[in-house]
Amino acid sequence: MTEGHARPDPVLQLLGATIRQYRQQRGLTQKTLAAKVGLDRVYISQIELGKRNISIRALLHIAAVLETSVSMLLMPLEKHPELYTPSME
Repeated sequence: MTEGHARPDPVLQLLGATIRQYRQQRGLTQKTLAAKVGLDRVYISQIELGKRNISIRALLHIAAVLETSVSMLLMPLEKHPELYTPSME
């Protein structure tokens, strides 16, 4: 990465990869998903790359369009609590 760019958050990267996987399984392009959700295609791309901290409302909309639940989109994160659990140091 170039200087001045924040390192992508691993939690957001995993969530984005999960959204991408569901989108591709449904045979949707980023453009189609964006149109159905009411977001810009670039925004969807940034979510999938883990560069955007998605809002709960957007996550709910995406889950609905992907015909899945928010809990299914978040399930891979449950397997990696080390990504979001504060250290007790």
